[in-house]
Amino acid sequence: MTETLSTATKHATSHLIEDMMDSPGSDDMWRRNSGPLLERRIKQLTTGARSEIFGMLPDTSQSKQLFSSNTAQAELARTRGVVTRTVFPAAFTRDPVSLCAIRKRTRLGGGSRTFPEVPFPLVVVDRTVVLVPANPDRPEMDLLEVRDPALVGTMAALLERFWKQSTKIESNPADQLAFSERELELVLLLQAGYTDEATARRLGVSPRTVRRMTADLMQRLGARSRFEAGIKVAQLGLV
Repeated sequence: MTETLSTATKHATSHLIEDMMDSPGSDDMWRRNSGPLLERRIKQLTTGARSEIFGMLPDTSQSKQLFSSNTAQAELARTRGVVTRTVFPAAFTRDPVSLCAIRKRTRLGGGSRTFPEVPFPLVVVDRTVVLVPANPDRPEMDLLEVRDPALVGTMAALLERFWKQSTKIESNPADQLAFSERELELVLLLQAGYTDEATARRLGVSPRTVRRMTADLMQRLGARSRFEAGIKVAQLGLV
């Protein structure tokens, strides 16, 4: 069923894009974005969103980069009351870095679900504009920014279908431990081999504070050493 939906989505979207681009007078309804321009444009659309950002991302390096680079803008949008929902490929949950970012997004109020295979990147903002691949069979290429109401509506309905058939991200036991972002950064720095002094500089605190934070983390995790604490945090899917 999931493979059928992904395949059918690619074919249908390809035809819709071709028909739109071939329609007389449609040039002012779309524009092509790629590379740094695409990343910049996504940030602009996210920053300007008023009500909703709804999207899905495939399992590609481009998608991971776009997701990572746009996290801060999405968080700010949610503080303005913008609803955010994203369908991620199931493969993202097997990547510790991506899973940590998704869970952070969920804790901050972003809707997150997974689908076995997401066919291509798709983002609808405020139900007025959509970012969709010029060629759904080659999603790593350019994305079109389209404002044609009919196409935007169709793509929004498509996203709703994926959303309804996707799986909620399972709750993380570590969420109950109420780790702060600074504490998670501390764990990452210690795992990377940073000394207390170097970690303190990165966090903007004193070495004494780093040692106190580390001792507190170890106690909450029930770990007898920093090494064991790092292992337990990784097992919880936080880093």
